[in-house]
Amino acid sequence: MRYIVEILKRWVEENPKWDHLPAIVPFLFYNGEEEWRIPPEFLHLVDAEEDWRPYLLNFRFPVLDLGTIPDPELSGDERLRARLLAMKYATRKEKQL
Repeated sequence: MRYIVEILKRWVEENPKWDHLPAIVPFLFYNGEEEWRIPPEFLHLVDAEEDWRPYLLNFRFPVLDLGTIPDPELSGDERLRARLLAMKYATRKEKQL
């Protein structure tokens, strides 16, 4: 959430006469050992009474669970694949070189 707020603050500073905010799509790269099982919806993570939910900020976010993707399929770009592999195995001590 913090980076979304920072992007919006910068946008407002750089565009003082704005009439629309930029679209920001939060994207979650997950590299845990267990498969990601939490619904990709912000409101699911919020502890709030049911009556309040219609008034709270909510959005869905794409989740890239690196552990479920075979290494060669992480990316066609070698540099990006190397970075994604580093992220993928950072939490998997038994697979580190």
